[in-house]
Amino acid sequence: MGKTKKIRAVFPAFVVAAAFLCACGPSVSPEDQEFNQYVNMTREADSPDARIRYSTLALDLCTAKRGNKIRSELLASRAMGYQQKDQLRQALEDLDVAIHLDPNNAELYSNRGKLFSDMGDYAKAQAEIEYALKMDSKIPHAHLNLGLNCERQKNFECAYSQYAETMKLKPDFAQAYVLRGKLLAQMGDNAAALADFGDVLKLQPKSSEAHYERALLYAQSGYVNEAINDLTVSIQNERGDEKARFMRAYYYFRLKRYAESKDDLTAILKLNTDNKKARMLRGYVLLCDGNPRAARFDFENLVDTADNISLASLGLALAYYKEGFPDYAVFNYRRAVRVAPYFAQPAKKLAADTKYFYLANFASELAAIQSAARADSGVNPDEVGRKVRISKE
Repeated sequence: MGKTKKIRAVFPAFVVAAAFLCACGPSVSPEDQEFNQYVNMTREADSPDARIRYSTLALDLCTAKRGNKIRSELLASRAMGYQQKDQLRQALEDLDVAIHLDPNNAELYSNRGKLFSDMGDYAKAQAEIEYALKMDSKIPHAHLNLGLNCERQKNFECAYSQYAETMKLKPDFAQAYVLRGKLLAQMGDNAAALADFGDVLKLQPKSSEAHYERALLYAQSGYVNEAINDLTVSIQNERGDEKARFMRAYYYFRLKRYAESKDDLTAILKLNTDNKKARMLRGYVLLCDGNPRAARFDFENLVDTADNISLASLGLALAYYKEGFPDYAVFNYRRAVRVAPYFAQPAKKLAADTKYFYLANFASELAAIQSAARADSGVNPDEVGRKVRISKE
């Protein structure tokens, strides 16, 4: 009895001690906690800048004891961030080290192949991706990267087969449907392309890229309002997307919804004053909307920066003509023709040229300026300058 009592007395103490040890577990140093936190933040990063920042912080704490694989993973993640920001040399440096640390990781070779393709070295890209597929033929990303590399070389048959193989390996891989849809659009099969973009949106309803690409196809088919609807969703999902906002402004312009077009272009220029395409289009939108004076400032900005002088000079010619300064209209028209002789073409031909869609609404004004230029053998720049200064006061 005495022994039994003794055992009963000791057993609860042992249980308590064991429970305490299990609850506490091995201690984790503050440095390890910080490292693990940055690793997780790197894996969850949703932007290139975040990916670069957190992977760099983790790498600063990634001592030799943590092993080559985790260091390789962090370098590959940072390389992806650099690649997304078009900092391709930095990306290549990181990927080279990542592969050195983990040479049996087939996906890293595929990633480096994609990087070579982005750099325009398609032969090296193909060799790298094919090497990855020899290591593991079941990597969806490798087939996707090989398809993209083929597409960039206009080998559409190869691209199509590789995108199809990607979908076979991973049926819910939305990016494969996006790329195949864009490929089909290039091949002229808009119906099949629209079907692919529709499949993307079933998988990822907020895919800005799918909405954007589908919008372009809708517009090509004459469904401009549907295109605007898709672009609006794309802009809402990807705030600050200049590309989608510019295209919406262009379609508003085509529909003569000038106020909405101007608002989009002004929003772009507020975020990026160097967007020359947006400034050029806004100048012509303002002309169409009856505000040649405001348009003139956009065109003068473009002429001053020597960016597309001919089209900006033509815009200035139209603005000054509408403001009642025919001499300066002729002066700017001649400058446009001097830089780009094509603009000496008859006004109707210029207005009908879809490449210069800006001019579609100005056939009569262009004809009047051309007529004045033929009638006037020369324009005195000093007199023109005097009139312009007066107009600005």
